[in-house]
Amino acid sequence: MTDVTDRIGNVTRQRYEQLVTQAKELIAQVARAQFALGDSILRRPQVLRRRVGQRGGAEGEVAGPGPA
Repeated sequence: MTDVTDRIGNVTRQRYEQLVTQAKELIAQVARAQFALGDSILRRPQVLRRRVGQRGGAEGEVAGPGPA
C-alpha cells in the first residue's frame, strides 16, 4: 500500500509529477502559438482606416476584411 507521504492530494507523487510535466508542455505550446500569431499579425500590411461616411463606418474605425 502507498504511504500517505507518497501522495499529493488524491494522487501519487509519480502521477502528480506526470501531470505537472504535461501541464508545462501544454503551457509551452500555448505560448508558442500566441507568439506565432503575434508575429504573423506584425508582418501583415498595416490596416487602412475608413474615412467618415465611407460604408457607414465611424471616424477612425478599423477597416477589416469583408463578410465571410
